[in-house]
Amino acid sequence: MKNRFLPIKSITTIMSQAKGVLVYPFSILLILVALSSCKKENKVGGQLQPDSDKVSGNVVDTFSIKAKTVKVDSVRSDEGFRTLLGEYYDPVFGPTKASLFLQYRPSQVQVDFGNPNNLTVDSLIMSLPFTVGTSYYGRNSLRANNLDRVSLKVYRATTNVFASDSVYSNGTIRTPGGARQFTYDEGNPVGEATIYTPNAQDTFEVGNNAEPPQLRIKLDSTFGQQLLTAGAGVYDNQLAFVQYLNGLVIVPEDNNYFLDGGQIMFIDPLSSFNRMIMHYRIDDGSGQNAETYEYILNDSSSYFNLYEHDYSMAPFQMDLNDYEGGREKLYIQAMGGTRVTLEIPHIENFFEGFENGVIINRAELLLPVEQNDGYNRIAQLSIGQFDSTRTLFTIPDAIEGTSHLDGFYDTTNTRYRFNVTRYVQNLFLNHESGENAKFEVALLTSGEGVNATRSVLTGYNPTSGAKPKMKIIYTPVN
Repeated sequence: MKNRFLPIKSITTIMSQAKGVLVYPFSILLILVALSSCKKENKVGGQLQPDSDKVSGNVVDTFSIKAKTVKVDSVRSDEGFRTLLGEYYDPVFGPTKASLFLQYRPSQVQVDFGNPNNLTVDSLIMSLPFTVGTSYYGRNSLRANNLDRVSLKVYRATTNVFASDSVYSNGTIRTPGGARQFTYDEGNPVGEATIYTPNAQDTFEVGNNAEPPQLRIKLDSTFGQQLLTAGAGVYDNQLAFVQYLNGLVIVPEDNNYFLDGGQIMFIDPLSSFNRMIMHYRIDDGSGQNAETYEYILNDSSSYFNLYEHDYSMAPFQMDLNDYEGGREKLYIQAMGGTRVTLEIPHIENFFEGFENGVIINRAELLLPVEQNDGYNRIAQLSIGQFDSTRTLFTIPDAIEGTSHLDGFYDTTNTRYRFNVTRYVQNLFLNHESGENAKFEVALLTSGEGVNATRSVLTGYNPTSGAKPKMKIIYTPVN
C-alpha cells in the first residue's frame, strides 16, 4: 500500500486520496497557530475552553453573511480508497458522469504462452467488485438494491500513466516534468455491457466459488487475442506490459437517463477480485487444453476517475460565482462539482468594539440545509481558508480534530455546524496588528474526489426559512 499525499496547501489534504489513509496536515497548522501567537500579546486569551465545558458569555449572531456557489475546475482523483463509475440525472444538479481508468498488470511475468498460431481466446472478462457497505449513490440509494440499468463501454488508453503521477478529474496529469492531458481511443471500444442491470447486493458464482457483488464486462475476443499473442517480450516485466497496454477506461455511454435516473457505483480498486480473467485454449496437436490467465491491479498500478458535470439545465447555472444568486440557495456537489464561498464582510466592526481586548469563548458557523429531496446529503463538509494567492488550505481549528471542528450533517437540526473559534481568534489578532481580518471560507465535500454526494444549503438571505449564522460567544476584557 502506497502513501501518496496531495499538495499541503490544498484543502483536499484534509481527506487525502492516499489509498484510504486520512491525513491531517498537522505540521502546517501548528506553524499557523505558532505564527499567530507570536504576533503580539494575545488579547483573546491564551487558553480556549475545552469543547466539553459549558460555554457562557455574551452572544452575538447578527453578522451579515453573503455566499455564492462556485464551480470547481477539478479535484485530484487518483489512488483513492474507492473509485466511482456510472452516471445519473439529478433534477437539481443535472447529469453527472464518472468514468474509470484502471491499469491492469500481468499476474505473472516472464511467461510465454507458446506459438501464437496454436492459441485461441474463448473469453476475456473484466470483474469490478462493489465496495463493501455503501455501494452506489443516486435517488435509489435510499433502498438496498434498486439500481437502474446501465450501458458501459471500454476503451484502450493512449496516454501512459504511472502511480507516481498526480491525476485530476478533468484528465490533467501533473508530474515534476510538467502537465499533460489524458486521452483514450474513443472511436474503438474493446468491450461493452449494454443495458446491464447491476446487482450490488448478491454474491456472484464463478465456478464453484462465491465472489463479492460485482460488475462484469465481457471484452472483445479480438482484443483478448491481441493480449494473448503479443509476444513473450511484452510479458518480460511489468514495465514492458504497461508500455504495451497503457490501461483501460470504462465509460458510461448511451444511457439517456431521465430525471432521478441512474446512479454512481462505488468500485473497490484494492480488492483481489478486481481483475481481468482470460480463458483460452492451446492446440498442441493432440488436443486442446483449456487455460486461464489473470490481469490484476497491484501496488504499482495507476487508477483514477474522470468526472463530467452538465449544469446547463441546473436551476443555479446562471447563479454560479454570483453573490446575488446565493441569496435563496447554495449548492455543494462532490466529484469536482461545486463548492460554496462564504464571507462575513464587516466582522472587523465587531472587533473594533473592544479597546482592551476580548476573549472568544466559542465561534460557530451554522448552515441550515434544504428539506430532503430523495438524495442522501453529504455526510461531512470540509472548510478551508484562502491565502493571498487564493490557494485553499485548512483553518487552525482542524488541528483539534473532527470532534472539535465538526462539519457533520446534523439530522436532528437539519444543518451543518463548524467550530471556528481559533480561526476567529486569529482574525482578531490580525485586526489588532493592522492586517487583513477578512472572514472568507470555502465549504466543500470531505473527500470530494471519492464521494458522489451533494447537498443544497439555505441561501444567506432567503425569502423564507432559516439562514446561515455566525454565533460568537465572548467576554470583553475590562
